[in-house]
Amino acid sequence: MKQETITGAPFARSDETAFSMTADVLIALIPALIWGVYAYGLRALVVTVLCLLFSLAFQALFKRLFHPNQTINAFGACLYGLMLAMILPASVPLWVLPILSLVLITLAPDAIGGIGKGFVPSIVLSKLLYFACFPAWRGHFPLPFVALKPFSLAPSAEELLIKTTSLTPLLQWRESGSDEAIAPSALLTGSTAACIGEGAGILLLCGLLYLMIRRVIAWQIPVLSLATALILTFLFPRMGDAMQYAPAFLLSGGMIFCCGFLAPLFGTAPVTRPGRIITGVLLGALCVLARFFLSDAMGAYFAVLFVGVLSPWLDRLCAPIPFGARHLSRPTPTQENGL
Repeated sequence: MKQETITGAPFARSDETAFSMTADVLIALIPALIWGVYAYGLRALVVTVLCLLFSLAFQALFKRLFHPNQTINAFGACLYGLMLAMILPASVPLWVLPILSLVLITLAPDAIGGIGKGFVPSIVLSKLLYFACFPAWRGHFPLPFVALKPFSLAPSAEELLIKTTSLTPLLQWRESGSDEAIAPSALLTGSTAACIGEGAGILLLCGLLYLMIRRVIAWQIPVLSLATALILTFLFPRMGDAMQYAPAFLLSGGMIFCCGFLAPLFGTAPVTRPGRIITGVLLGALCVLARFFLSDAMGAYFAVLFVGVLSPWLDRLCAPIPFGARHLSRPTPTQENGL
């Protein structure tokens, strides 16, 4: 299959292709996924494989129905499926996965018409759907190294009681009232109850650094959002010592995944540098507010959803004005004809 070079006509050219950019994101995520499978058992691998298969199947179906003459990169569906598996706990019922995969692929850029057609990452909507529509399962985060049965359609109530916890790391700290309830080192190494790909903070940070070095994503959104959240939580710690709470806030609840991998997603982040700067600072502040007042586990996803909706307006607001132009509005037909 011929790989098309991504260009921004008529002034910019790049040797990067959609295939190579997707491959780089996959490479950046695989270490965290491997750790998730190691920590949460064979069921995490089963969830990942099913998400990949359902994503590929639904993408092929959409291609056949709506884009029969269009070549679609299967790596894109693999990336969507991999991300979906990483933001779900290993305790997710297997029968839920085709529903979430259908929502994911239906709203993915490939199904809508290409990169840049969607204004929010569909992966965020899939996560929100899971937590909103399946309340009986959303609060069960598997404990590390206590494996669930890999092939059961849904874990039993007894298994959930013994092998999972309903408390996120920050909520566990808040409920116990002890500064020793959570350690940043445990969040870095993935030794806490979490979703499959959100546990090992150090591996996600390494993957994010790899993407920035490869220039797959711009540094403004991940760096400014994480820095803003770190500063705000250090200045206004919700509990305990600020020196302990701020790193714990940054390393838990999918913060790194949302700010480093979802917010700078292709077609979602603003293309202008001022737009990315505003998005980064706004995203970090919204993550703090949402996790303070809405949900520790879902606050960062709500923030990504909000800034994703604002992205087109930020691009329009921050677009450079051509020399001699007073505004960016399209000329009327009368103006075009010189009348």
